[in-house]
Amino acid sequence: MTIERLLQTEGMGGKTAGGSVITGPDRVERRVTIAAWGLIAGAGVALATALLPDASLLRLVQTVDPDRTVRPLFDANPTMLRAALLLCASGLGLLGVAVRRWSGPIAAWLGAGSPGRTDRPPGPEPWVWATLVGLVLLGIALRWVHVGLPLEGDESQTYIFFASRSLLDVVSDYTAPNNHVFHTVFVWFSTKLFGPHPIAIRAPAFLAGVAAIPIAFALGRRERGALLGLALAALIAVGPPFVEFSGRARGYTLQLVLLLWILMTVRRAVAGGGGKAWLELSLASALGMWTSPSFVLPLGGVALWALWLRHDPPFVGRLAGALGTGAGLTLVLYGPIIVRSGLRSLASPGAWEPQSLDGILRMGGREAEFLAECWTGGLGPLGWPALALLGAGVLWGLRRGDAWARLIVCCVVWYVAFTLTRGLKPRARMMNWALPLLFLGAAGWAAWMQADSVRVRRWGALAILSLAAAWGSAQVLAHADHRTRFVRGHDEENFCTGGYFADSESVARAFAEVYEDGDLLVTPPFAGILNPIRVELMREGLSPTVAYSFSRAWGPARIGGYPTWYVVAQRRHWDGSVTGPAFDALAGGDPLDRVAEMLQTEPTALRGVAGAAEVWREFENAVVLRVEVRPEVAAATERLADRDIIPYGW
Repeated sequence: MTIERLLQTEGMGGKTAGGSVITGPDRVERRVTIAAWGLIAGAGVALATALLPDASLLRLVQTVDPDRTVRPLFDANPTMLRAALLLCASGLGLLGVAVRRWSGPIAAWLGAGSPGRTDRPPGPEPWVWATLVGLVLLGIALRWVHVGLPLEGDESQTYIFFASRSLLDVVSDYTAPNNHVFHTVFVWFSTKLFGPHPIAIRAPAFLAGVAAIPIAFALGRRERGALLGLALAALIAVGPPFVEFSGRARGYTLQLVLLLWILMTVRRAVAGGGGKAWLELSLASALGMWTSPSFVLPLGGVALWALWLRHDPPFVGRLAGALGTGAGLTLVLYGPIIVRSGLRSLASPGAWEPQSLDGILRMGGREAEFLAECWTGGLGPLGWPALALLGAGVLWGLRRGDAWARLIVCCVVWYVAFTLTRGLKPRARMMNWALPLLFLGAAGWAAWMQADSVRVRRWGALAILSLAAAWGSAQVLAHADHRTRFVRGHDEENFCTGGYFADSESVARAFAEVYEDGDLLVTPPFAGILNPIRVELMREGLSPTVAYSFSRAWGPARIGGYPTWYVVAQRRHWDGSVTGPAFDALAGGDPLDRVAEMLQTEPTALRGVAGAAEVWREFENAVVLRVEVRPEVAAATERLADRDIIPYGW
C-alpha cells in the first residue's frame, strides 16, 4: 500500500478511490504502514538535526532543555550529541523499514488473528519480527560498548595517515594496509561532519556491523527457514569477532555485508536469475576488493562454489563475465593508487608480503588457534565442542550433498591454494567471514528448527534470543578487563582485536596543557600507545613531533634539537610487574637508564644527549617522564622533519 493511497483513503471515510469499503484488516494494515512512515520520518528529522552546525545544535539543546537536565553532557562536546542523534536515526530507520516491510503480518497480529490481505507473499510471523528486532537491539548494545572505548593503534593510523587528509589522498595512497579504501572513504565523510572523535571514526564500521544482522537473517531465512535465519542473525549479533570489529575502525564489517550480499546474488544466479543478479555480483565483488584486497579469500571460494553448483557452459560464461566485470571495476577504483604508487603497492604492505613455506606453516598454526579462541570468546569450555559440532554438521551435509556444506570445502581449498602459491601471511582477522559460512554449512541437520508446529517455532525463537543474550553477557563479563588497559605486547595474548590504551585521552590533555614548540613526544615501539595519543592531540588542535622509540638508523643524538622529550611508558612495564627479556631491565635503577632500555637505545648514547629524566605525570595505566636535553646539544643539533622520525608509523 503506497503512501499516496494511504492519504487518499484516510480522507474518504474508509473507502478507496473506486468506492469500495476498506475492511478491518486493511484498515489495521493502513495504520501500521502510517506508523512505519512516521518512524522513517522521525529518523530523517534526527539525521537532519545531527547535520546542524555546532552553534545551532547547542542552541536547540538550550531550547529543549532549559533546566539543564542533560545539557551538561553535551555543552562541551556536541560530537556526543551528534552520535546520539545518529544512533537514534539508525534505530528509528531500521525499525520503520522493518515495520513497513512486514506490515501485513503485524496487522494480522494486531487484528486478533484476522488473516489480512492475501495478495502478497507471506512474510515472517510477528514473533519472528519481534525476535529479529530484539537481536538487532542486542547487537547495537554490545557494539556500543566498544564504540566508546579509546582508539586502538591500527584504527588510529587509519585516521592519522588517511582519513585526516584529503579525499584524493584517501583513494590514492596505499602506503600501509590500514587504508581499507572503501571504508576509509566513509570515515573521511564521518570525521569531516563530526570531527576526529572515536565515535565518528568508528561509525561506518559500527553501522555496517549492525546492518549485517538483518541481512544475515534474510539470507538464513531464504536458505534454511525462519528459525535458522534467526540463529544466523544471532551469531552475527553477538559473535565476538563481529561485535569487536563493529567497534573498530576497519573495513571487515563492511566486507561481511558485501559477502552476504554476494551469497544471496549467487544463489539467485544459480537458480536462473536475470542480469540484475550478475550486475549485483560484479558491483559487490568490486566494492569488497576496494575495501581490502584480502576480499579475494572469500570471493575465490564463492566462485568455486558457484561452479560446483552449476557448470553448464552458459552459466560459466555469465559467471566469468560478472567476475571479469568486477575485476575491471576494481582496477578502475584502484586506478589512483596504481598511478601514484604502482600495482605492486597493493600487494606489498603487511600481510601481503611474501612468506616462506616454513613461516606460513608456523604462523598458520598459531593464527588458527587464535581464530578459534576469537570465534568462541565467552563460551569458556563449551567453545571447542561447539566448533567440533559445526565441523560434524559440515561432514553430515557433505554426505547428503548439501550446497552450503560444499561452500566450506571450496573456501578451504581456495584459501590453502592461494596461501601457498602467493606466500600469504595467515591472519586470523582476515578469516572471520568464514564463521557464518561454517554455520550455514553445518545447519543442514537442524531440520527440526523448521518444524510445522507454531509452538515449536515460537519457543525456538525465544531460546535463540535468550542464548544470544547469555553469550553476549558472558563476553562482557569474561573480557571486561581488556577494555580498561593496554594488553597488546610481548608478554601476553590479546583478544580478537587487541587492547586499548585507556589513558590516551588523559595523557593527551595533560601534554596539551604544557606543550611548547619544540617539545617531542616519544613512546615505546607500540602503535597502540602513540597513535591514539596523536588522535587525541589532533582533537586538541595540536600536531607535535612524535617518535616511536629511538631507531638505530638515527639514534638520540640526531633529535637533540628538541629540548624537551615527554616519554610515555606503560605503568606495568615501568613498575616491573611484567617479566621477560624485553622488560627485566626496566625494574629499578636510574630513570634515564630505564628510559634508554625502554626506547631501545644505548644508555651511554642517551646520556650524551640528555641531562636527566624524571617522572612528570602518573596515570592509572601510564607513567610519563620528562627528559631535558643538554642545552649545548639542543643548540647545536638541527631538528628532523616529522617524516624522518615516524614514516607512516611503521
